[in-house]
Amino acid sequence: MLNRNPHIIDRTRYINEMSALYNLGANEVIPEEYETSVEIFCRVLEKYEVPRERIDSFINRIRADGYEMFRSISKEPYCTTDLNMIQNEFITIKVPAGSPAAGRSLKEIGLREIGISLLAVNRESQVINHPDESFVLQPDDLAIILGSEAQLASVGYLFGRADGSQNTAS
Repeated sequence: MLNRNPHIIDRTRYINEMSALYNLGANEVIPEEYETSVEIFCRVLEKYEVPRERIDSFINRIRADGYEMFRSISKEPYCTTDLNMIQNEFITIKVPAGSPAAGRSLKEIGLREIGISLLAVNRESQVINHPDESFVLQPDDLAIILGSEAQLASVGYLFGRADGSQNTAS
């Protein structure tokens, strides 16, 4: 006996084809354009060390509302609510010669242990994105770091000069 009520899942290349496929009886339509965007966004969040369960929750919400947040301006602030990024700040800080951070690896200075992410370093006009823990900071590096205000304040001494001042440019 044939199923009189099949559940039809369809894949389409383009967003503008979704309505027609729903009208033809599809129960679910998966647009490649959106799924590609979701995957890219997922990988970016992983690079910024957003916890996997938060990424999965965000992706589930995107899919549950039929990708509506991609199709229109959302009234709900998905990113700031789900990712809790509003509590974090980006700062740019120069590594002065003689500072505790100069000449030491990220593992040695322990930024990640306290929840700070080093997103990129500009060294002699060359950008090094998301360096690993073996990366050694050098004098005059310009570091872009992410963390809460309290976390960033707690590591200010690492980027201080011998005279006790700090060189922060945010």
